[in-house]
Amino acid sequence: MADFAPGSAEITKAGITTRDGTFFNIVNLITAFSLGQSMTSISLMGSITVIDGVGMLESAPLRGEELLEISLTGSDFDTIIDLRAQIYKIDGVSIGAATANVSYTLHFITAESWNASKRKIIKPYTNISSSAAAEDVFRTYFDNIKAFTPNSPAELKETLSWGTTRFTLQNNITRKFVIQPSVGQLKAIIPNLSPASAMNFLAARSFSNESISNSYRFFETVDGYYFVTDEWLIDFAVKNSSNIIPLKFNATQSKEPTAAESQVQSILTISQPTRVDTGADLFSGGYTNRVWEIDLVRRVVEDKQYSYINGAAAYTDMSGTKRSIGDDIHTKEFIEETFTVENASRSMIIRDYAQSGKTPGILRQDQHYAEIISNRKMHSHHMEQTAITITMRGRLDIRPGQIVEIDAQNFSADRKGEDNEQLSGNYLVKSTAHNLSGTDLNLSAQLIKYGWT
Repeated sequence: MADFAPGSAEITKAGITTRDGTFFNIVNLITAFSLGQSMTSISLMGSITVIDGVGMLESAPLRGEELLEISLTGSDFDTIIDLRAQIYKIDGVSIGAATANVSYTLHFITAESWNASKRKIIKPYTNISSSAAAEDVFRTYFDNIKAFTPNSPAELKETLSWGTTRFTLQNNITRKFVIQPSVGQLKAIIPNLSPASAMNFLAARSFSNESISNSYRFFETVDGYYFVTDEWLIDFAVKNSSNIIPLKFNATQSKEPTAAESQVQSILTISQPTRVDTGADLFSGGYTNRVWEIDLVRRVVEDKQYSYINGAAAYTDMSGTKRSIGDDIHTKEFIEETFTVENASRSMIIRDYAQSGKTPGILRQDQHYAEIISNRKMHSHHMEQTAITITMRGRLDIRPGQIVEIDAQNFSADRKGEDNEQLSGNYLVKSTAHNLSGTDLNLSAQLIKYGWT
């Protein structure tokens, strides 16, 4: 773009196509745009508010079944977002008494997610890994996929670990599907679920030797879809360090035009809703948990007990290095005294599959359910032990699944230019909300960091 204007963005294209093929150019009708993305959401969601002076709402009429194509360009890094979406809801209709203008809000999701949402799956999967089943579900219900085509030279050079594969969507070559392989053979029936819920069903049953947390997630961003673990996202950022986004929190940020880099990296506010919640620590299963495993074949019950103190070194921090119990928010002595086997979170599973290390027989392979449940509880709890919300101007390029590196100064009265060690460091972007009003773009993002330091 011609001028550098951090904190602004422009809608460069916006059009609605009705079922009968009628096209409306609505670029000049849009007054506001919002886009929400999250690692805990099966699809991104957006909305646009329009002031309709041409009677489109009634004359078309708009029925909540139209296609929307919209493009935005951010002024800070010329980030371009192209969305091919489905309008599914119209609300907030307000009719001006003295004018012919009508304002209303159109809500949308991507075309791929919409097409998948109209389907249901009842399908068995046998002798196939969970990730392979997830690939089959995606191909069948979201979009067919083909060999990955990079969208930039930088993307071509990126390193992927642990056998992870990227695909390009057949019908939208600007988007991708990233899938981290799981191990073991699945035997399950997807019980009449939507395709997105089926992906979560498979994620909950996915086991990895590389990602000890087994924290598989299925989520969507403007880039595409991901079926990966938190540890893979961290490892990907570490191995492709140029993708880590530097941010600064400093009350003395310069507003001069020559300080462009400082302005686009500047965090306006940081909030930490919960600094410490020992009560939540106690009941989450993040420090101790037990899995009662009922073996129907051998007619025995096994009480499997898991302790974070014994397993902390198996997890990695935000820089991809091994953790130490000394890095935790609580002292080792307090953990041993407080989080006991007696008050441990409990789960129960029915074992109808072979035990690990036993001679294969008529039973299917070990499904590792006890390990998956325990590690997901522990890792997810500690992954959000330092959770913050930041606000910024602009930054259309920041989205869930990325890693940002925050340089935060102390917020004591005598800052002395020193870093706040607890708030500084690498964070995983959990969710983002971009809101555009006119040309002013604002970002609110939820960030999480494994551990206390």
